[in-house]
Amino acid sequence: MATRIIHPPLQIGQVFDRFTILRSAPPAKGGSRKWHCQCECGTTRDVREYDLRKGKSRSCGCLRRETTTKSKTIHGMASE
Repeated sequence: MATRIIHPPLQIGQVFDRFTILRSAPPAKGGSRKWHCQCECGTTRDVREYDLRKGKSRSCGCLRRETTTKSKTIHGMASE
């Protein structure tokens, strides 16, 4: 018989990368648990618990914009 891993419950105020958990959100269609989170930039999103735990959701999208801008900037010039 396979051993099931039991994770400790998530807590309000817990931080995952740039997300901070604010409260529980209504479950997703498949029944997976979701949390209402706030990103460091101020945006709020409902994120699946699985994605938070596995690091699949790290931010609202601001992290991708920042890393893209940084990689496209040449010699300190602003990207246009």
